[in-house]
Amino acid sequence: MLLGEKPDVYPYILASDLIIVPLVSGGGTRIKIIESIAGGKRVLSTSLEAEGIERDGLERNLIVEDDWNEFAKRIIYLLENCHDTLTVTQDFIDRFRWKNIVEKIEF
Repeated sequence: MLLGEKPDVYPYILASDLIIVPLVSGGGTRIKIIESIAGGKRVLSTSLEAEGIERDGLERNLIVEDDWNEFAKRIIYLLENCHDTLTVTQDFIDRFRWKNIVEKIEF
């Protein structure tokens, strides 16, 4: 399902079993991936879209794949086999809390 632009995408994230981010070009912030993981959802993404996200400790939450055959296989596998809701760790919350992100910026 392609949703296009929505005023608030978070209800759609929470209603999803898997968040798929198959981007191969473009840029910008990776807020949707962070929001999805914060909502306890598993995310399958290309490395371009996951670029800049510290992945330590996110192995179950953020799966990165750039081979399109493997990407398709992972979609099927994850939808058939991964029905557990993921728990966000305190480390994740601390890492991506706005206050902590701003403190890392050098002005």
